[in-house]
Amino acid sequence: MTVETADLAELRHAFDFAFAAPPAPWVEHLEDLLMVGVGGSPYAIRVSAISGLFADRRITPVPGPIPELLGVAGFRGSIVAVYDLGALLGHGRSSQPRWLVLDSGSPTMGLAFDTIDGHLRTPFASIALAPSTGGAHGAMSHEVVETAEGVRPVVGISAVRAAVEERTKKFDHTRKR
Repeated sequence: MTVETADLAELRHAFDFAFAAPPAPWVEHLEDLLMVGVGGSPYAIRVSAISGLFADRRITPVPGPIPELLGVAGFRGSIVAVYDLGALLGHGRSSQPRWLVLDSGSPTMGLAFDTIDGHLRTPFASIALAPSTGGAHGAMSHEVVETAEGVRPVVGISAVRAAVEERTKKFDHTRKR
């Protein structure tokens, strides 16, 4: 047998074996969600959309362009603007939010909220588009996830960022007049 014939026989064997082997197991894509309480309502936040989670972080109040701005906090040598997630979602301002997530965007933005209810690893397919409800809540949570406790809106961190940026631009625009 020549080298070419041996290579051809090996290729033929590999080809035939690919059809004889059992199919590879189906791998289900999973999504990790942080279950949170915001303004007394249950929500979920995609873990992939955040770069950090902190408890009892000191927030220094500063004046700002929108009332949802709680102030600034220091993280890893950087000063980050921190916003009240409940107020952004239309629940009113929280008296003293305990938890804070940093989004994974740039520049980093902090979002403060009341409680953590747990972690959920769920099939990606279990997250569905939310029925259109309008208002601040609907604009920032386009999806819902079914949990053992019921349906939770999934906060779209990028939509929250876009809303903050839009509101800040409007404020800057009206100040320049």
